[in-house]
Amino acid sequence: MKPEKQISYDFRKKPNIIAALSYRGADQRRLFEYARKIRDAIFLKKVEVRSVIEYSNICQQACNYCGMHKGSRIKRYIFSDEEFLGRVETLYNRGRRIIMIQTGESDSDAYFDTLYGLLKRVKDRHSDLTLICSFGSLHGHKYKKLREIGIERYLLKFETS
Repeated sequence: MKPEKQISYDFRKKPNIIAALSYRGADQRRLFEYARKIRDAIFLKKVEVRSVIEYSNICQQACNYCGMHKGSRIKRYIFSDEEFLGRVETLYNRGRRIIMIQTGESDSDAYFDTLYGLLKRVKDRHSDLTLICSFGSLHGHKYKKLREIGIERYLLKFETS
């Protein structure tokens, strides 16, 4: 019987990453087992359930990957304050503690002032709620304002070429 070959799991080196992508059979099973051990040690076999509220689908960008790009013929909307806060309350009452709020991209300060006010109301009412925001690429002062009102995470999506 042939001894098992030693597999290097130091993925800080590009050749090791390339080698790992080619693993099959027993090597691949050992790699997956190693990955599961690392995952379980970090995440403790917990699942993070996120709910998404799309506050608006109006967008000034023309990204090819996105269905809400400015050239799309979809029906456009912005939630009223009551609709938005009602959806947050519904999710919160159902036990959700991580909610992602997303919108199309906008440069309008008035739009963001309204959004900041709504997010602050949510954070003031539910301090145990984690909000993840995704509003496109913003100017630095807008990210800072989000942090100031208690937004913990920001998801930035952008096209690359």
